[in-house]
Formats: sequence, C-alpha cells, structure tokens
Amino acid sequence: MKKLFYLIILFFIWIFPLHAQEMAGEDKDFIKSLDNLKDPFGDGYPKPPEIKLNPVIPKPQKPEVVVFRPKPVLPPKPVERAFPAMRLQGVIVGEGIQEAIIDDQVAHVGSSIQGAIVDEVNRDGVRFLFDGKRKFLKVD
Repeated sequence: MKKLFYLIILFFIWIFPLHAQEMAGEDKDFIKSLDNLKDPFGDGYPKPPEIKLNPVIPKPQKPEVVVFRPKPVLPPKPVERAFPAMRLQGVIVGEGIQEAIIDDQVAHVGSSIQGAIVDEVNRDGVRFLFDGKRKFLKVD
C-alpha cells in the first residue's frame, strides 16, 4: 500500500510541472492581450473641452420700473327715487296721540310706510322723511 501511495505522489510530481508550464504560457498570452488595450488616460479618448473664462463681466442692467396706478373708482351717482304715491285719509291729533290714516293703515310718528318715515303729524297733515328730503301731505 505504501508503494502505491508513493507511486501516486511521484505521478503528480511529474505531471504538475508540465501543467504549470501550460498555465504559464496562457498567462503570457493574457498579459500580451492586456498590452493591446487602450490606456483610459491616453490619446485614445476625447479630451474634455477647455473652459474659457470671459474676463469682461457685463454690468447688470436696471430693470424697467413699471408703476401700476389703478384708475380711481368714482362713487355711484345717487339715484333719486320718486316719493311713493300715498293717500292721506285722515289724522288723529289729541293729548299724547298723533296718528294718521294712510292707505287704510294707521301710522304714528316714527313708523315707516313704503320707505317714507312719518316725522310729524298735525291737524293740517303729515310730514314725511324720504331719502333725506321732507315732504308734506295735506289731508284730503
């Protein structure tokens, strides 16, 4: 058994150098193929463009100032409303009471009829305030 073991070891010792020489030959071919590659830092690749700096820097221009002025808004013209058509039918004047009968309604001082406010009730008629103006209605 020892003899067989020694024979196997001798066989590998004899075969290994032959195989090593074959491998060295392949390495030489591989190294030669590396020599054929281009150098990434060499002339084979384009160079980056040169950056040229402009020594004259233009002055910034002042922007044109546009002033927005809105047109003045005029207040609307007051619309003069006509005094409402009313019929004064009668007045009641006495101690502590001043009322008028207007269009079948009883109105006292301070009440509003069709937008007109009763300002004063006397024996002759009724005075109204309407749109800041005074109007007097006589008893029919």
